[in-house]
Amino acid sequence: VRHRIQLRAQQLEAINDIDNTAKLEAYRKALDRELAKRPDDIELLLIRGNAEENLASGRGQRGLPTAVPFYDRVLKLQADNPAALHYLVHTYENMDMPAEAVKHGEIYARVTPNIAHAQHMYGHDLQKVNRNAEAVIQFQKAQQIEEAYYREEHIDVKYDWHHIHNLDLMSISRAFMGQMKDAEALWREGFAAPPSSGLWEAYQAKWPEFLLERGRAQE
Repeated sequence: VRHRIQLRAQQLEAINDIDNTAKLEAYRKALDRELAKRPDDIELLLIRGNAEENLASGRGQRGLPTAVPFYDRVLKLQADNPAALHYLVHTYENMDMPAEAVKHGEIYARVTPNIAHAQHMYGHDLQKVNRNAEAVIQFQKAQQIEEAYYREEHIDVKYDWHHIHNLDLMSISRAFMGQMKDAEALWREGFAAPPSSGLWEAYQAKWPEFLLERGRAQE
């Protein structure tokens, strides 16, 4: 436990001086020293993969090719580790290797069937390889999980950033398949949802853009 606390403190110091590459490199070396002592420590391997990102705040979302060996080592120790699978999907997306992302995304979705983001991510990459019908199924699964969660936990949809994102990608897959009525209904639904931030508010521009493209300016 003590070594994890020390590593986290070093990471926070590097985050607080985010442009200081020397502190990031020192944090990586500290992780390497611990891994030399515990080469099969899954948590350390995951954190070390995260540390390959360009900033000390890396959390597996902006993975670089150099992160792949660390996540692969985790899968050799635990083939269905959801964190490693999750990070590999993001990493292969960033490497513009959607087929690899799909491969890992399928397993990630399968081993975490009740996680909306896992179903969504698999759909995200199915979309990139033009398997849109399958992508829609995954987005629908994600939506069902989200909505069940809102009901069970009495949570307002406005607090979930993921909701608008999932609707948006589902509408894109529908549009690619020529199902414009379904795409329109989803864009309308996304536009009506309260955005959790300016980013997701920008995503909602798809609905008025759709109307303008079809000469429905009054709407």
